[in-house]
Formats: sequence, structure tokens, C-alpha cells
Amino acid sequence: MELQNKSNTGSSSSSSNKNTDKNNTTPTPNITNIANINKELSNLAEEDRELRQLHNRAIRDADGVTDEMVDDVIELLGLFGLPYVIAPMEAEAQCAKLETLGLVNGIITNDSDVFVFGGKRIYKNFFEERKYTEIYNANTLEDELGFKQETFIAMAELLGSDYALGIKGVGVVNATEIIAAFNGTHDGLKEFKTWLETVDEFDRQNKKLTKAEISQLSKKDQFKYKHRMYFLYILI
Repeated sequence: MELQNKSNTGSSSSSSNKNTDKNNTTPTPNITNIANINKELSNLAEEDRELRQLHNRAIRDADGVTDEMVDDVIELLGLFGLPYVIAPMEAEAQCAKLETLGLVNGIITNDSDVFVFGGKRIYKNFFEERKYTEIYNANTLEDELGFKQETFIAMAELLGSDYALGIKGVGVVNATEIIAAFNGTHDGLKEFKTWLETVDEFDRQNKKLTKAEISQLSKKDQFKYKHRMYFLYILI
């Protein structure tokens, strides 16, 4: 009986050790599991990006003007005897018209579309306590950059605005170059559109021109040569 008890004890101890060794065994990584984890992380990152966009949009909308806020401002202006105008459509368009008529000295707005409507003297960040007020003068922009109202309209069409989708891949630098090459007029943009859609043999050729040869080209042809592959890539 004593031997039997010892035997049983030894057997139990041995079994316990085996179970302990089994529990301490490190599992071998599974390639499929790793791939699934990476996929899940990628999905979470995409979901996080979308949620951030929704969050930013919600903040922007929250900063917007509600009908109740408009009514309160109208009532306040009336109590102080201050004149006001209710714009039938876009506020910046109405302000630009008032400035053109000489009824106001400038326009307070953070919306750059005001230049598209013909605004001349713009005050930005006027109500921002943590920022300096910035003043932009359309006449100065025309003198230094050659930008007229028609130019700003072209910029809005190229970059995108409240009224235009813009062109994929075109930023401020490219838009400025396009305007310089095609004059930034409505007819110039139509010509640029035609060039994008046709991309003639001059733009497809692989021949590399020297700096001297490029300098002999017109501004328009210099632009076409410089961007021939870039815009082909965008169209693809």
C-alpha cells in the first residue's frame, strides 16, 4: 500500500509537470492571424480618418450661423439704430457690391471667395482674439501679381470653391502657372481644357530640350513642355 501511494504521488507529480510545461509553451505565430490583424488595423485607421473628417465637419457646422443667431443680430442692430442689409444670396457678393458702390470702407470676412465677387479691401481674422487682423487689398494684388477679378475667378475654377469642383492635382503653384501661361481668362481656361483633353504630339514627345531651346519657347509652350508628363499622369 505504501509503495502504491508513492507511485500514485509520483504519477500525479509527473502529470502536473507535463501540464505546466504544456501551459508554458509559447504559441507559434500564425501568418494568417498576422495578416488578419494587419487588415483589422488598416480598417481601424481608415475608420479613424473618416471619424476625424466627420468631427472636423461637425465643428465647422457648429461654428456656422443659425437662423436664431441672425434674428438676434437683426434685433440687436435695430435696438441700436444701426442700418443693415439682408443679402438675398451670398453675403460676400452683397458686401462686395456695397463696397463697389462706395457704401462701405471694407469687408470683414475669412472667405477668400470675396475676391471672386470683386471685393477690394478685406479684413481677415477681425473677430479672432488669438490672431492678428490681416488686411488684403485687391489693388495691391493686381499691382504686384497681376491678379484681377477675372484672375480670381479662374483660380477658383482651378482650385475649387463653393461654386466649382476644381481640377484634381492642381494646387496654388500649378494654378498660378496655368494662369500665367493661359492668361487666366475664360477663353484661356477653355484653351487649357482643350490642351488637357487632346495632349498633342508636341506634349507627348520624349525628346528632352536644352535650357537654351526651352528659353526660345513661348510661356505657354514652356508650360506645356514642363508639365507634359504631369498632366498626362493626372488624366490617366
